[in-house]
Amino acid sequence: MQARFISVLLSVFVMMLAVGSLVGAQTPAADFYVAPGGNDTWSGKLARPNESETDGPFATLTRARDAVRQRKAAGFDHPVTVLLGGGVYTLKEGVTFGLEDSGTEQYSITYAAFPGEKAVLSGGQKITGWKKGAGEFWSTELPEVKAGRWYFRQLFVNGRRAIRARTPNADDKVPWWIIKTSTISEQEDQPFTVTVNHPIPACTNPSEVEIICIYNNEGGRKRLQAVDETQQTLTVAPPHKWNPKCFGNDWYLSSPTEGKACYLENALELLDQPGEWYLDRTSGVLSYWPRSGEDLRQDEVVAPVVQNTLVSIVGTSERPMENLHFRGIALEYVDWPLPPWGYNGLFSCNVATGSKEQPGHRFIEAALEIGNAKSCSFTDGAIAHVGAMGLCVRDGTGDIRIEETSCMTWAAVGLEPAA
Repeated sequence: MQARFISVLLSVFVMMLAVGSLVGAQTPAADFYVAPGGNDTWSGKLARPNESETDGPFATLTRARDAVRQRKAAGFDHPVTVLLGGGVYTLKEGVTFGLEDSGTEQYSITYAAFPGEKAVLSGGQKITGWKKGAGEFWSTELPEVKAGRWYFRQLFVNGRRAIRARTPNADDKVPWWIIKTSTISEQEDQPFTVTVNHPIPACTNPSEVEIICIYNNEGGRKRLQAVDETQQTLTVAPPHKWNPKCFGNDWYLSSPTEGKACYLENALELLDQPGEWYLDRTSGVLSYWPRSGEDLRQDEVVAPVVQNTLVSIVGTSERPMENLHFRGIALEYVDWPLPPWGYNGLFSCNVATGSKEQPGHRFIEAALEIGNAKSCSFTDGAIAHVGAMGLCVRDGTGDIRIEETSCMTWAAVGLEPAA
């Protein structure tokens, strides 16, 4: 009996050792940890949050970045690793990694997802409070929009991009009209009128309506000033910026000129089929026509709060970033606000920046910006639900690894030539 008792104790002891070894194997060593449910007042030394403890992981990537800054200022003696537990980390603004966050030639700095887990940096906000309205519409009121603190141009239902209310519809046999006439000129502060080969519908808030024109690989969008249903004219609002004449004949590239295809977007009157939405900037009311199978009482609806960029890794030409790495991290939900003069696409996601006297252009912002950097990487991650570019590698950058990273964006990648 005693031998059997001792045998049982030994078996339990061996099992405890095995479990302890397994737990240890599941908690790889790192200098700092971040986890949903963490706390930025904690030390970041423990991998998992525990309600019974007074210490644990950080809650945000920004806090971990600042802790690494302090470690670097004190002097590195080994490569530094920050591990992020699986889950969604909601951002209210983008995170910038500057020279104080750079690794060194000898020691790297790595931000990585916990092995086998998915860490998501999200610039989006969930939208709830939906109520069934007239017809097929569902709506919810967003006080931050009504107060002027928030406005978005993208909406996602269960991860699927919804369509901003438009005409002609995206699935029409011919999803565009043709511009018949345009009084466009080189005056940057004057409105001009456009007519099309189709009856123009009335719009309650014409200043919120946009005209999108397309021709070959060109694309542009401008806000309207007025919609005249009687005269059947669209008045395009100033200011305007025209693309430089890079090739001698592209001053009006991406502008609403005669012969180009176009459609209208962003009016409640244009919301006429499932999958379309409209946000009233004045009232803060968001309206949506659910697709078949969607239930807004339980489905996840997300709109971006962060604009332009979620993560930027940017040094200087004199001191580039180096040896900074991101692994297994997804970037999701970021918007690109339309400038007052609209969007005049040139090529490779360039937009006009100058005037007639001093023409110029630049790349639009991307969810992940890398500039003046070397020996850095972003691997085994993802970039999704983005309003403009997913990734832009800018001037002064070389020896950069972007591997096993999926991009699901309007314009996936921009590569800026070296100066």
